[in-house]
Amino acid sequence: QPRRTAGVAVLVAPDVPALEAAAGTIYEEVVASDPKSRMKIQAKLIKQQRPDVLGLQEVETIYRGPKDDLAAATEEVFNFEKFLLKALRKRGVPYKPAVRVANADVEAPTNLGMDVRLVDHDVLLVRKRRNVKVQGTDGANFQTRLQVPLAGGALGTLTVPRGYVEADAKVRGRKLHVVNTHLEA
Repeated sequence: QPRRTAGVAVLVAPDVPALEAAAGTIYEEVVASDPKSRMKIQAKLIKQQRPDVLGLQEVETIYRGPKDDLAAATEEVFNFEKFLLKALRKRGVPYKPAVRVANADVEAPTNLGMDVRLVDHDVLLVRKRRNVKVQGTDGANFQTRLQVPLAGGALGTLTVPRGYVEADAKVRGRKLHVVNTHLEA
């Protein structure tokens, strides 16, 4: 039988305590995965290839806040985009975001005594070079969205939007139209 991931456990949690336990496990797994070090590895790989335009999906920002607070959690814990941009800059291959779209913005209570919020983004990065010029950008969420009842419906329904980002660019004199889509499986 396949191992159920913590993410799936949140989606199928039958009640609030099970959801809190699964959300706590996800947070602990993210912390243990050391996002800053993972972005340094990504930066090393990007430096090897040196793409002029780079499409990224699931670029997460993770926040925490007081448990059961109705206001959105705002204490930033991890910002994958900031980590990656800093790691790229330190390696001498600076990039800048051309366009970004926010997808899911999900907050859940945990069994760790806090709420955890995840904001998912799609991003197009472009190299900071004279011969890379962005001439126009766009991004949006698709109309169709995944709907998932949380804790058997006790905590409402999670709406999971997905989206796209696109840019018209001129790279070394050549016009490009780049699209980065994020679809749900």
